[in-house]
Amino acid sequence: RREARGGRGGGGMVEEGRTWDHAHPGSTQVSMEGRLVKKTSGDPDYSCAMGSVGFDEGLHVWELLTGDQVQSMWVGVAAQDARASLGSSPSALSYAFLLHNSSGLEQRGPFNVVERRPGSFAPRTRVRFTLDMDQLTLTVEAGGILVARVAGLRSQPLFPFVCFDYSGESVELVESLTAAAP
Repeated sequence: RREARGGRGGGGMVEEGRTWDHAHPGSTQVSMEGRLVKKTSGDPDYSCAMGSVGFDEGLHVWELLTGDQVQSMWVGVAAQDARASLGSSPSALSYAFLLHNSSGLEQRGPFNVVERRPGSFAPRTRVRFTLDMDQLTLTVEAGGILVARVAGLRSQPLFPFVCFDYSGESVELVESLTAAAP
């Protein structure tokens, strides 16, 4: 853990050792330190991974860096039951809010999208998520541009989520911050 930029109530933000976990076996590889996840096989069509920790309270910020190859990839948040669908299309998810590299925002389940702008990402793009489980809100930025603000999230643990369609696609977790207790 390390102190980082300001957070809620002046408590600051603390770097957390969050990693990728719960990857689809056989077609998705997680690096030794758990920060990089990559699709290594074309079979099955979809290979997904979830973060090691689900967030059910507090303020959390994480930033992803897409790899050199981006053909058809989703990044976002998903409910814990997504673990049962790590080899399936994101359309199989029951509750998720995702950003696709070319088609933009996709949602599974009821979300109150307060603000929505056209947005996507390309290779080597930083995608930032700010999840406030106390206020039940989510903000998504791609390349430093606001893509969406969502309110009224379900009060249940939400996990960082990525899903790849093509072999060679990858995402690195470059930052993971949590609001420090005041």
